[in-house]
Amino acid sequence: SVQVEVEVGFGPADSLDEVFELFAPNGEMDGRNFAKMIRDAKLVGRNMAAPDVDLIFAKAKGKGVKINRKQFVLALEDVALRTKMEYDALVQIIMDAGGPRLVGTHAEANKFHDDKTTYTGSHGR
Repeated sequence: SVQVEVEVGFGPADSLDEVFELFAPNGEMDGRNFAKMIRDAKLVGRNMAAPDVDLIFAKAKGKGVKINRKQFVLALEDVALRTKMEYDALVQIIMDAGGPRLVGTHAEANKFHDDKTTYTGSHGR
């Protein structure tokens, strides 16, 4: 049986604040959501590897666990330096990517599983 990839996500965002809100609904963003935002914007691989994202986040957060909006902007400035992009171009890419993307698979129909008449033994009753 072949599995089909399904992607669900938000459309482009109107502002960087909107992106921050989508990835940090409580006003603070953790490292997992920061890394997801960078991956969803397809920035990993542009002179930046996944561990670099974690290092940038760790530098921005200081001694805390999460980052606020000010630290978020500082982290994006570091991402712009690392990817050798202008800050405004980076922000536009992130805004175009929008909020979190949910990617999963959806299995195709399987007659032995879906058709109850093919069940045998005690399950066939």
